[in-house]
Amino acid sequence: MATSDDPRTRTGVPALRVLAAALALLATTLPGGAAAADAAEPPNGFLYEPSDRRPPGAQEHRVKTPAGWLLEHMAAHLRELGMRVEQTDRGERRLLVAFYAGDPREFVDCGLVSMVAGEGEAPRVLQRYSANRPETRTYRVLRGRRVGLLREMRLDARVVVGIAPGKDDEGARVTSEAVYVLTKTVSRVYEGGVAGPVLDREVVSFGSDGIGRFAKGTRCVATGRLEDLPALPFRSPPR
Repeated sequence: MATSDDPRTRTGVPALRVLAAALALLATTLPGGAAAADAAEPPNGFLYEPSDRRPPGAQEHRVKTPAGWLLEHMAAHLRELGMRVEQTDRGERRLLVAFYAGDPREFVDCGLVSMVAGEGEAPRVLQRYSANRPETRTYRVLRGRRVGLLREMRLDARVVVGIAPGKDDEGARVTSEAVYVLTKTVSRVYEGGVAGPVLDREVVSFGSDGIGRFAKGTRCVATGRLEDLPALPFRSPPR
């Protein structure tokens, strides 16, 4: 997880101005100029449907295994999934911190995006995709010509797990809470599908009980999967 970013950081408004200026410049330099406008492709747009999911908040699970045994095996389980894990065992104070980086789809819900053409109450849907996808290739129509765009989304997350003895020292009580950092970038795509420099970059952060809001309106919320993941294989006694 990128620890250099302040979890409260939200950037993007200056970058959006740069993106708008860059696309305007591209429109003036597209081949054909005004002469191509007569046979121009109609402009397109994007419609966004936010998720109606509620933030899961911190999670708590009861596990019928001793807390000390659980700490070691839970850490091994998360490492097998490719996560970086730090663990602390100080008697009854047992903590595990796991870091995830990569595809957001399993762990956050960001709603749906539709690329449409036409105006009025029933625009024609050209493309529809989940806003949490790690990579989406789309385009804007400028002066009748398509400008290819690459939209990317990356998740860096940290989940903190507390493990304490259960009531009357029977089993263990597991609590987990996560922090999510989403980075969204937009790049120009050139002929042959080659991506150019990033035109827009924005970062948002939120917790298990919060919502991440990007400047252009995209809203993201945790699915609860990351909070549940550490204790998932241990909810029944080991065989």
